[in-house]
Amino acid sequence: MRIVLDSNILIRANPLVPPFGLARDLLLTIAASPHVLILSTAILTEVQRVLDYPNVQARWPLGKDDIDQYLAFLEADGIMVELPGASRPS
Repeated sequence: MRIVLDSNILIRANPLVPPFGLARDLLLTIAASPHVLILSTAILTEVQRVLDYPNVQARWPLGKDDIDQYLAFLEADGIMVELPGASRPS
């Protein structure tokens, strides 16, 4: 099954920081199963942008390397798709 997770779920699912909850369990279940996580540049850009917000950093403090590591984890586990009419960020 192909699965798309909202960026809000992906932000809460980050396995690098507590608290560990249902979103993390869902992401790790998808990663360990035959299911396929579907991603787009827009989703990953949103996750990266939101993880840098000061209020999000106050709750889940992640350095740039941690954020990059998480995004690499997502890309390695998922399949990137191009959205019709979407342009890649420069």
